[in-house]
Amino acid sequence: MILLSLLLLAGVPADTVRYQVGDDVRWSEPAWDDSEWKRAFIRDVPDAPAILWIRLDIDTGLDTEAVETLGIGTAGLVAREVYWDGVLIGQAGRVGTDASSEHVGPLDALHRIPDSLSMPGRHVVALRMSSFHRPAGTSDLRLEVEVGDYTALSAEPFRAVGLPLVFLGAFVLVALYYLALFAADRRRLPYLLTALLCIAVAALLLAEGWRHFAVYPYDWHAVRLRTIEALTCIVGFLLVGTFTSQFEVPKQAVILASTAAGVLAPVVFLSDHETGTFAAFTWALVFAAGVTAWAVWQEAAGARWAFGGVLTCLVTLGITQLDFMEGLFFPAFGVLLAGLLTSLGLQTREARRQHEHALASAARLEAELLKKQLQPHFLMNTLTSIMEWVETDPQTGARALEAAAGELRTLSEVSGESLIPMRRELALCRAHLDVMGLRRGISFTLDDAGVNPETPIPPAVLHTLVENAVTHNAYPPGSVVFTLREIVTGTSRMLTLRTPLAGTRRRTRAEGGGLRYVRARLEESTPGRWSLSAGKKNGEWVTSITWITS
Repeated sequence: MILLSLLLLAGVPADTVRYQVGDDVRWSEPAWDDSEWKRAFIRDVPDAPAILWIRLDIDTGLDTEAVETLGIGTAGLVAREVYWDGVLIGQAGRVGTDASSEHVGPLDALHRIPDSLSMPGRHVVALRMSSFHRPAGTSDLRLEVEVGDYTALSAEPFRAVGLPLVFLGAFVLVALYYLALFAADRRRLPYLLTALLCIAVAALLLAEGWRHFAVYPYDWHAVRLRTIEALTCIVGFLLVGTFTSQFEVPKQAVILASTAAGVLAPVVFLSDHETGTFAAFTWALVFAAGVTAWAVWQEAAGARWAFGGVLTCLVTLGITQLDFMEGLFFPAFGVLLAGLLTSLGLQTREARRQHEHALASAARLEAELLKKQLQPHFLMNTLTSIMEWVETDPQTGARALEAAAGELRTLSEVSGESLIPMRRELALCRAHLDVMGLRRGISFTLDDAGVNPETPIPPAVLHTLVENAVTHNAYPPGSVVFTLREIVTGTSRMLTLRTPLAGTRRRTRAEGGGLRYVRARLEESTPGRWSLSAGKKNGEWVTSITWITS
């Protein structure tokens, strides 16, 4: 493509024009004396509540011999007529003296210059314009003039959207993938935020490329600019929100509120569109860099990749400045997204490794628990007691046999489950207390007033704590009451088991296999969202388990 520079023969810088308010068709003629007209850079020509003319000189030189057909492309928030050496060669809309007589034309227009007018040398381009439908809030007329090979100019919009369309498809595919992951993998919030971020970037890409995808009237231009500003704010907010959620940064509400204020303020208070969007996205990237740098300091899985992607985008933003949307923004954001996805993948792999380790640990401890429950001395002692009762007290023997069978049956049924209803866990505890109570001549009671029978709980957790209490205390004959209470506060649920202390059997230093089993079961069912505390208090052994349910 051959693009011909706008060379003004009066010795003024390129891209400057002469302009005049008023209307006279003779102002399009090459010989017209415009020395008294005002001068300005083409993008700085002011709006006027009347018809406005601009003139500029172009020297096509000798390169037109290599050009098959010359064309002239114009753009602006104006209806316009385009004159080449005094000849009207095209128009975009219809110029009028007021809003009712003006017909809005397209923002961009391309006109072919007749071969008879495209000889080498000096030419005068004149534009007769009116802008009575210019959108409120736009700071200038957005005037552009470009002369070059007509075929090459026609192909420019298609070249401009080629790379963005590739990135658009990539962003949509990533969004669909992470939406599927979110639906399939425990609905992890970072998956959803990553999908929403990709959707927002794809929408921003469409809004930015809308000018090339389809011709639209100039009074729609403000809608496109406001859309770009809104999507830039959304992308910036989601970017920080995704990293904040992924790396579980503290004080998330403060960070997100500051991010929202930082991305909104420039687009609200700055009149220039490019400056506003640049400042908004810079603010978001600075916050994202801070969040990922904190994650690197915390040695979070994949944090270095995320920080590298953000830093790359931030450096690119600094290089391109106000042209970032039309330059390397989307390739740079692709690098940022690659860093985000890599860090998310590494973090997911680490979480799955920990989860699998917890599952293996729970399975091992589950086997140990069953082995302990089926150990010979427990069975022999229980069966020996039952045999004695069969001879001396058949009714007690039958009751003990039924309780022991019920405990073993229930234990085998629930041991492979991740969560069971509280009522089944309580039934398991009471069966064990019945067996041990008959063997020791003690009336064990489990007081569970106020406990929701449908509350989910890992199997054999309370059973293990109750068994520990019976095993490690030398209770005298009589009555022993264990107390279980449940407290629900917002998304937090706490179970507290109180067992009386008696004798010297209880171990208070080393943690036994029972508590290791309880911890493994809690980690399996609610990884990272539980806590367990145990200790003496007022003559009792108090064990508290807390879950974060959501």
